[in-house]
Amino acid sequence: MLRGLTWLVLFQLIGTAINHLLVPVLPGPIIGLLLMLGFLVWRGEVGEPLSLAAGSLLR
Repeated sequence: MLRGLTWLVLFQLIGTAINHLLVPVLPGPIIGLLLMLGFLVWRGEVGEPLSLAAGSLLR
């Protein structure tokens, strides 16, 4: 589960960095979610650690 949370935080941090550097119109977490969506579409599946972490956050 720690690995999945690391992925979530990493994409949020990347989104926040892009927000501060390039696109101040969109919030950083939204940019991070879009990047994660693109990554997961490119990868073709949601890994078990990420699925477990997201599921526990939604409970």
